[in-house]
Formats: sequence, structure tokens, C-alpha cells
Amino acid sequence: MKKNKIAAFALAIFLGANVPAYALPVEDTAAVGKVTAPADSGFDYLLLVNKANKLPDDYEARVDLVTVKNVFGKEFQVERETYKHFMDLREDLQKDGIQIELESAYRSVARQKELTEELRVTEGEDYVKYYVAVPGYSEHHTGMALDVAVVENGKTTDDVYGEAETSYQKMHRRLAAHGFILRYPPGKAAVTGYAYESWHCRYVGQDTAQKIYRQNLTLEEYLSDKAAMSGQGPRASAEYWLNRPNTDRRHAALIREAFGRLGQICDNNEFAGENGSMQFIAELGKRVGVKLPTKPEKLKNTKATIALSGLNRSEKLACLQNVALGSLLFTNDHAMIYLGTDEAGTPYVIHASDTRWFPMEGDGSEGENTAPLKYYTRRVVAEDLFFFDTPTEQAIDSLVSIGLWQ
Repeated sequence: MKKNKIAAFALAIFLGANVPAYALPVEDTAAVGKVTAPADSGFDYLLLVNKANKLPDDYEARVDLVTVKNVFGKEFQVERETYKHFMDLREDLQKDGIQIELESAYRSVARQKELTEELRVTEGEDYVKYYVAVPGYSEHHTGMALDVAVVENGKTTDDVYGEAETSYQKMHRRLAAHGFILRYPPGKAAVTGYAYESWHCRYVGQDTAQKIYRQNLTLEEYLSDKAAMSGQGPRASAEYWLNRPNTDRRHAALIREAFGRLGQICDNNEFAGENGSMQFIAELGKRVGVKLPTKPEKLKNTKATIALSGLNRSEKLACLQNVALGSLLFTNDHAMIYLGTDEAGTPYVIHASDTRWFPMEGDGSEGENTAPLKYYTRRVVAEDLFFFDTPTEQAIDSLVSIGLWQ
């Protein structure tokens, strides 16, 4: 299932990202028209520029840009540190046979103004209001936002999804190690203001990228949550859950072991595939010296299970209120470790996640975005129980039983 190329093009270029095209960075990185920021200038790699946050007025005079060329000979500019780490990412992916090329990065506020006026003449005022980013509010003004193309057989590829993990998604799992995040991930349009863009990466530095990746956050969510920034929030810290009021700490060793795997990539069939979540549970049990049940049928008709089939969502949530930290939650084909509820009363789990469904993020009929996107995560994540376990059901609704153990 391919993305709607017309819609992708419009959103990408005019809402702040360019559709990828094959590109080769040049060896010569001499900057054009740049002002080099001094080493002690405290350059802000966490600068937030979006529809509600404007680029600082003095930013363009401070950013250190280098110039590169794509295969068509077009020159464009990139923030210096961002480009350095992009090249490291590119080299890393080449080892696994994935070729990525940089297509675009920095776009000045002046150029955005020119585009706005050009499109106002050619396309009309309504088009500009809907598609064109207001000058000063595009992340490409920072020079730290990159559009990246995956190249196969000398040609760019679309991010075709639905049947297997794509090269773009494999790239996403390597971004954090090189200081990048997927800036507009699936399912986060309400937070970022943009639909899923598989090509749009943002440099934030390795430490921050790892925290964002491990906690399944956007840059907006990370910057607005002090617990997330410290790595001590519900999505990142075993101690957060072990220190919750009235917590049963009998399973503390299991919880710490699970969080020790947080963010772990499930490659080479480890915790990946149909039984990956169950393999993850079994491996954790071995580590703490307990044989844990990994399938709901192993607990059927025993005192060690609470059946949830046939219950509605409210009834399932009520059952979870009396369940101990570290209990096992099962759908028909997935196993998770229950963490309890956060301050807002939202139930959380930690598990090996193989795929994820995002309604309204795929390709529907022409001009619409209605079909669910199947996105491959393949890593250990901590999250609330309201992720989509199927194209139409959230995990809380798919639960069939709770597994208890001593």
C-alpha cells in the first residue's frame, strides 16, 4: 500500500518537509554565507519550531551551516553537527545494505516567504492557508531537520508498508544511536501537527534522542515533561512504578529486568515475530529464576488467572485496579507485563512490541486518509494500554485474561 504521492508532496514541501529524492552529499563541506557560532555559544539542539513556536529572530545569524550537493547538482545547507552525525548514520546503515541519501535540510525564512508569494499567485489564497507553512514556523529553518531518502538500485523508493518492515522503518530504529529522532511519527499528528512522515528526521543529540526513543515520545512531549527529560517518568523508569503508592514490590526484580531491556531492538528473530512478546516474558522469567506462563491457555481453569473475555472496557479496567505490579496481561496472541496506573489512573504495560496499528494514518480512498497504517516497531516499549492491538481494537479491549504468579 503506497502513500498518496500528491498529498505527501504537498504536506512535505509546504508544511515543512521535502519529499525525498536521490542525493549524494559532497566531500567539500565549506559553508556558504554562514556565521560560525563560537564554541561557548550554547547552541540549542533542542530548539522547538512548529506551528505554535516561531524560530528566534537571531537564529539565522547564529547557525553554523555547511553546504552539500545532491546528485542533481543542487546546493543546499545543513547545520554542521547535524551533517556530521547524518554521515555516521549513513555509514552505519550501509553495513546492513541500506543506502540512505540526504535530500534537503535548511530553508531560510526569506525563501519560505518567496514560496508563499509564488504559491499565492499560482494556487490561490485558500491553498496557501492550508498547505504553506507560515514563514518562521518551519522546522527546516533550523538546519537540523533532514529529509532522507532510501535508495535501491540507484533510485529512490516510496515507503511501502503493510506486509513487512520497510527500509525506512529499519532506518528509524537506528536514528537514536546517532542523535536523531523521527520527527513526525505515526499516531502523533494531534501532538506534532503533522501526519506521519517517514523521511523527516531531526537531530537533537544522542542522549536526548535515546530518551525520546525509549519513551515513545515526540519532541513536544519530551520538552513539556520534566520526568521524561530526566528519564524518571512512567515510560522509562522501573523505580517510578516500584515507588507508586500501595505497590506490591514482590515482583521488583522482574520489573527492573524488564526496564533494563527498554528500547532493545528485536532483531535477528529475538523477541520478534508472532511469538516475540511471549519469548520476552520467558526470557525475563529465566533471568529472575521464575518460570512464567507465556500463553493464556496455560492458565485456563486455574486459580492463577482472571478471565476477561466477554467483559466490556469499564469492567476490564475495574479488574486491573486490584491486580499486582508484574502480573501478566494477555490478548489472544500477545503477552505484556502490567505496571499499574500512573497519577492520572492510566494503566501501563511493558512488552516486546512487534507491530503497531494507527487508524487514520494509512491510505484510504483518493484524497482521504482512512485506512490503518501497520508500522513495525520491533523493540521493547513501556506504554499505556490504549495502543491499537489490531486495526480496530485498542489493547485494553483485546485483553482476554490476567495471569497471576508468585
